[in-house]
Amino acid sequence: MLFIKLLRDVRATSGRIVMMIAAISNSLIVFSAVLYTRGITAREIPRSYLSTNPASATILFASGIDNDRMAAIAAKVRTRAGIIDVTPRTQFSLQIQQKDGSWGSNPLQIFVAAPDDPMRMETFTVEQGSWPPAAGEILVERGALNLLNLKVGDTVVVKAPNGKPAALRVSGVAHDPGLAPSFQEQKGYGFISTASLPGMGEPLDLDELKIQVADQPDQKTPSHDRDVIVAAARDLAVWLQQSSGVAVREVQVPTPYAHPHQWQLDMLILALLVFGVAGLLLSAILVATMLNGLFAQQIPQIGIMKAIGARPGRILQFYLLMTLVVSVTATALAIVPGIVISRVWAPAILAGLLGMDAASLAVPWWMYAVVIASGIGIPLLFALLPLIKTSQTTVRAALNYRGVDRQGDSASRFDAGLGRLRGLDRTLLMAFRNIFRRRARFLLSVGLLASAGTLFVAGMSTVVYKRFQSERNNCEPGTSKSNSPPMKTRHSPRQIWRHRFRT
Repeated sequence: MLFIKLLRDVRATSGRIVMMIAAISNSLIVFSAVLYTRGITAREIPRSYLSTNPASATILFASGIDNDRMAAIAAKVRTRAGIIDVTPRTQFSLQIQQKDGSWGSNPLQIFVAAPDDPMRMETFTVEQGSWPPAAGEILVERGALNLLNLKVGDTVVVKAPNGKPAALRVSGVAHDPGLAPSFQEQKGYGFISTASLPGMGEPLDLDELKIQVADQPDQKTPSHDRDVIVAAARDLAVWLQQSSGVAVREVQVPTPYAHPHQWQLDMLILALLVFGVAGLLLSAILVATMLNGLFAQQIPQIGIMKAIGARPGRILQFYLLMTLVVSVTATALAIVPGIVISRVWAPAILAGLLGMDAASLAVPWWMYAVVIASGIGIPLLFALLPLIKTSQTTVRAALNYRGVDRQGDSASRFDAGLGRLRGLDRTLLMAFRNIFRRRARFLLSVGLLASAGTLFVAGMSTVVYKRFQSERNNCEPGTSKSNSPPMKTRHSPRQIWRHRFRT
C-alpha cells in the first residue's frame, strides 16, 4: 500500500519532482565535469612536462664560453658525485622585422644548443623537420606560428644581438610542453644550433649549464627535494669558479619537476570546483526545502497512516525512498553529460592554457564514486532531519495540523503589530503575514537566494580580476609592449630560487 501511495504522490507532484531532479542534475553535471577535468589535468600536466626531462638547476655564467671549453667543463661536471647529467645551452630574445620594415612588438625567444647535443635534457618534440637545423635555419614552436604569422619555408628577419638584421629560414616545427603558450606570453619561441650564431654576429659561445641532481651520489633518479638541489647546485657553482676559473653570475633552481604554470591552472580549477560544490550544496538545500513543503502537506496523511498501524520507521523509509528516487534519477541523468563536458573541456584547457596534448582522457575510478556518492548522499543527508521530524509526529498532532505553528505571545505580538499598520491594503498585509508563518522556511529560502547571489558575484568578480591581471601583465615592461625584450628563462620567476654570485 505504501508503494502505491508513493507512485500516486510522485504523479500528483510531478512538477515539483521534475524541478528537484533538474536542480540536482544540473549542479551535479557542473561539479562532475570540473572534478573529471581536474583528474585529467592532474595526470596529463606532469606527464607532458616530465617528457621534456627538465633540468634540476641552471648555472648562468657571467659571459659566454666557447664550445670546446664548455664541452670540457661539462665533461668534468659529469664526474661529480650526485650529478646525473649536464648539458650546455644559451638563450636570448630578438625582435622580428615586420613587412613594413618596422620591428614588431612580439619578441622571439631563441634557445640555442650545440649541434652534437644529445638532447637528453630539456628536450622538445620535432613535429616537422629535423634536429639540428642547418646554419641559418630555425625550428619554431608550433604555438608561435599563428602569433608570428609564420609557416614552414618562410624567412624571418630578426634584429641580431649586434643590432644588424639577420635572416633565419623556418625549417620545421617543434613542440615544447615546458613553455607557456605563445599567445599568453605574447612572444614566439625558436630553436637553433650554435652553427647559426656566426650569421647573427654572435660567437660560438654558451653561457648556461643545465644539470640534473640525484638525492644520493650512487643514484640515477633526479631528486625532487629542492633543498638537496639548491645545495648541490651552489656547491657546483663554487667548485666551477675555483677549478675552472669561470665566473658564475647566477644559479637558478625552479620548483623540482613541476610545470611553472601548473599552479595557475590548479588554482583556477580549484576555484571552479569550490563553486561546483557550493552549487551542489545549494541544490540539495533547495530540494530539502521543497521536500519539507511536500511533507508539510502530507502530515495529516501521516496521521491517518499511523492511526491504521503504520510505524514511524516504516513512514521514514517511505519518504526516504521518495527522496532516493529523486537523487538517483538526477545522478543517472548527470553521469554522461559530466563525462562528455570534461572530455571536451580538459583538452581545450591543456592546449589553450599550457599548450599541451592529452595522451589519455580517462578519469580515475574513485572520482566516479565521489560523484555518485555526492549525487545520492547529499540530498538524502539534507532531507534526513525534516524526514525524521515529520515521521515522529504523533497521530493527534498530525490530524490537528493546520500548517501554522503557533508561537504564543511572540507570534501574536507580531501579528498585532502588523494589524496596527494603517494605509496598507489588507490583502498585502495578509500576504506579508503569511511570509512569516513558517520563519525557518523563510530564512532557508532567503539564505538560499543570498548564497546563490554571492556565488554569482564572486564568480564574475574572479573572471573580471583575471582578465584585468592578464591585460596588465601584457602591458608591463619586459613583455610584449617592451621595445627591448630582455632574456627570460623557461621557468616562472615566482617559482625560481636564485642565488647571485659576485663577479
